[in-house]
Amino acid sequence: MRRTDTLLRLAALAPLLLTAGEAFARVGGGEGYGRPSGGGGGGGGGGEGLGDLVFLLVWLCIEFPLVGIPLVLIVIGVVIARVMFGAVSGARATVRTTSRSGASNRPPGRQARRTAGLDVIAAADPGFSLPVLLDFLVLVHRRAWEAGRTGTWEPLIPYVAESARPAFAPTEGWQILEVIPGAVRPHRAEIAGGYTHLHVRFETTRLEKSLANQREQRFLVEEEWTLRRKTGAVTRAPDLVMRLGCPSCGNA
Repeated sequence: MRRTDTLLRLAALAPLLLTAGEAFARVGGGEGYGRPSGGGGGGGGGGEGLGDLVFLLVWLCIEFPLVGIPLVLIVIGVVIARVMFGAVSGARATVRTTSRSGASNRPPGRQARRTAGLDVIAAADPGFSLPVLLDFLVLVHRRAWEAGRTGTWEPLIPYVAESARPAFAPTEGWQILEVIPGAVRPHRAEIAGGYTHLHVRFETTRLEKSLANQREQRFLVEEEWTLRRKTGAVTRAPDLVMRLGCPSCGNA
């Protein structure tokens, strides 16, 4: 009779094992790069279910080791599988795609992956250099985001269009703490209306702080810039390029 009662009791507790196992796997869940989705969180209950699970497993291992030990192994396996799956899925960053439009008087450069239309520009400007171009783009990108925080746009007036500057302001309710550049990819070049246009993608990691709860959050951001210069302009010496000096001195 005792054996029958025990089996019935185990069958009744099987759903509890699965539910508590799921709660166990969620302990210490990770955060993605996405912005908080908002809303309060529900009440307790997870801790109580976890305590019941531990008590039940200990009791089974003592009273019925042939049943309890295999169940412990099963629960451990479920927890490991859920944690590993959660780590993989949680690693996916939330990507916010933003569009930035700027004006630069620097020549477009080449990259390892062929950029459409770039050969024509390169042929007309023997002084252009890919490393110099990329360094210049990173410099202007960093200075533009700094100016978005400080309002000091004067050094960038020749390079960033006034209509593009509001795009560097922080999102309402958030403060930009740091912008870390990642990939810089010129991906299309074209000549139109007497100007050479270069389209560039920036991938950056942005650290922001919520003004509501002072919580810091990282975002993976993709930006697209459109740069232009007059057709026929040539690249200045690298040291002059990196000074962000007079853009009309052979580099307009």
